Amino acid sequence: MNTILAKGLTLAITAIGFYTAIYFTAPPATAAEIVDLPPPVKAMLLQEMQDHIDNLDDIMAALAEGDFTEAATIATIRMTKGHKLWEKMESKGKTIEEIMAKQKSIVGLSRKEMRQKFHGKKDKIAVSQFAPQEFMDMGTEYHNAATAFATDAFKAKKPPTVENYQKAFENIQQMTAMCRVCHDSWDLK
Repeated sequence: MNTILAKGLTLAITAIGFYTAIYFTAPPATAAEIVDLPPPVKAMLLQEMQDHIDNLDDIMAALAEGDFTEAATIATIRMTKGHKLWEKMESKGKTIEEIMAKQKSIVGLSRKEMRQKFHGKKDKIAVSQFAPQEFMDMGTEYHNAATAFATDAFKAKKPPTVENYQKAFENIQQMTAMCRVCHDSWDLK
């Protein structure tokens, strides 16, 4: 990897780490709307957000190694809509191709339809039972940005080009922008 690209990746990884440290420890700059969640749901959501930060870190590490396929696989399994199901499939030994084929079967399904189709439980506790639609829509946009990243990363050339890296960072910025907007707009109670 050339020196300029390596320095750019190091700067990007450092910026994400700094952003994460500040964002999760600093009080919001503006008054955010309160989302009142039961303690178990709040804990689940906070863990999921932490997992997504970890996933972004893993993606950045894969990109630093020039491994766009690994970065795309991480996003596909751990960050796209339905990621809990994809993680479960992966733990059972399913391939990325099998997971992606299953993903195609959910296009257009609502959260409720997904829960009923894949979990078989109409009464499973979920954030969507307690949070406003606008809050849920931001989550959907985050998962859509992760899908866009994965799609483009799977198409990257080997070895990846500067354009591949630029597109990857554009897509990652869309994900982190959704984090920022959501955290600026909402506060969990």
